[in-house]
Parts: sequence; C-alpha cells; structure tokens
Amino acid sequence: MVILKILTDCHVVKNTPRNGSLFKYIFSIVQNEIISNEFNRKIKLKNIKNSNTNQLVPGHWFQSFAGEVFTYFGKKRAEKKFSSKPIIIGACPRSGTTLLLSVLGAHPNIFAIPDQTYAFNEWKEQFDEATKRTIVVPSRPDRLYRTFLKYSIPNSKNRWCEKTPIHIKSFEKILEYYKENVQLINIFRDGRDIVTSKHPKHNPDQYWVSIERWIEDVSIGIKLDQHPQVLNIRYEDLVISFDETIKKIYIFLQEQIPSNYQNWIEQTNIKYSKHWGDSVKKFHSNSIGRWKKPEHKERVKELLKNEKVVELLKRLNYL
Repeated sequence: MVILKILTDCHVVKNTPRNGSLFKYIFSIVQNEIISNEFNRKIKLKNIKNSNTNQLVPGHWFQSFAGEVFTYFGKKRAEKKFSSKPIIIGACPRSGTTLLLSVLGAHPNIFAIPDQTYAFNEWKEQFDEATKRTIVVPSRPDRLYRTFLKYSIPNSKNRWCEKTPIHIKSFEKILEYYKENVQLINIFRDGRDIVTSKHPKHNPDQYWVSIERWIEDVSIGIKLDQHPQVLNIRYEDLVISFDETIKKIYIFLQEQIPSNYQNWIEQTNIKYSKHWGDSVKKFHSNSIGRWKKPEHKERVKELLKNEKVVELLKRLNYL
C-alpha cells in the first residue's frame, strides 16, 4: 500500500496518457521514480542478500515493486473491462491448447490472452481477514494483470481467456481461489501423438513430453471430469467434428454461438504462435495419428509397455 500511495502522490493515474501503451508508460514511471530522490525519501528499501553469495540483490525488491504496480493497475483495468467469468485452458503440453485459444479468441465476447502467463503456476499461503483463515493465492498475479495493460482490448470483449498448459496441475487450486467465478477447459489428446510430438522452438530434435507427464496431466483431467465448472474435450473431436465440439464448448461457457464461427481464423486475435512455429491455419487431420510413422516405432512401443498408459488410452477411447 505504501508503494501505491507513492504512485498516487506522483500523479501516475491522473497523468496516464490516453494514447500509446499503458504498460510501457507505467513501467517508465516505475523506473523513473525508483531512481528519483523523491522516491528514495518516501520508501525505505531493505537490503536483500543472496544466501549463497552474500551479495545484495536489488532486483528482488524491484520485482516486488513492479509486481504490485502491474497488479494494481492491471486489476483495475480488468474490473472495468470484464464482467463475465474468466476462462482458463490447461492440458498436457502439445494437446492443442493454442489452437483452442485461437478459436475462442474469435468470439466477440472473449479476449484471448496471447501470452502464456504462468500466473497460476506458483501459489502461497495468505491470511484472509474476511474469513479469518489461511488461504492459498497465486504468488505472481502480476503475470496475468500486466497483460491487460500490454494489449489493446476491444470494447466488445467482456471476459478473458488464458492458456498455459501447466495450469492443469493447478486446476483444483484455481477452483478454490475463484470459487464459482471461473470456467476451466482441459484438452485430452492421444498419448501416442503427444509423446511423439516435438516442439518447433524448444529442442526440436527431441520428444517434448515425457510419458510420465502425459499420465499425470491426463489423470488430473479425468479426476475433474464431473465438476460443473470443468469441461473436458478431445483434440481429435475439435479437429474432426469441429461444429459439434465448438457448440458444446459455447454451451458450457453459456455464450451465444456466433453466426460466423466457422470463419474463426479471420476473427481471432491469435494469428501466430511460437508454439506452432507458424501462423494459424485451417483445421486438418494430418497431426492425428502421426505416431504411426516408422521413426516413432520404438517410442510408441515404450509407451504401450506402461500399464497406466494403456488404461488411460482405453478410458479415453483411443484404444
């Protein structure tokens, strides 16, 4: 709160420009105020030392300060722009989360956040004055809220949609944190295609997802299958039975199905992703059954030796 009072004294809110990037402007204010004498007179900074080197680490307090700033202003903007429940997408990596995000970003009411925020990847305990009990909250909410300052958000968008695959591991915490005010979507994909997939940017010559990771993430999705705020879909259904699947998703989200939903490529704000390594393209089934290629024979053989894998593949109707 001291930090926010300083920003108020420095007229950050009053002098925010109407044009240009709010994100960049606030960041410049943070930097300028940190090095100003006025700032240093108003706040006492503790010396933080690296436990290994015993050296001062000034970036720690700056990160905390910047995080408070972005959270404060980003949250204010989110409260003003978004009136409907947020949507959070999670899944095992290489399951089609970016594709789904791009499709949903074409809906006139949904703002698809282009970045993977990792905002719900780390959690901490915090005492809640209202309930007089300890609760678990995200450690870095600024990772989410800074995106609302970074990007231009059309006036028609009244809810945000975020996707970071690893957030599947935090689905239960997210449900506890947001209570009934969130909807979660998980995508299943044939484990044989997952573990034979390679990331176009990160280690493109190696398989990207371990067998253990697929088992863990898919098991979480199955566990939450009956939760009213969680929707499980299959990647293959999204690609092959697009009309039926997208209607199912919009019914779950309680959103009207756009008349031009089949032209989502023209409408979405997600036109390119490093996770594709390419621009968005129309659906095709070429990525389904890639595990059948001869070069993946040993990898698939290793996968199917695992009894838990076979059980999950049967449970999801892949075997």
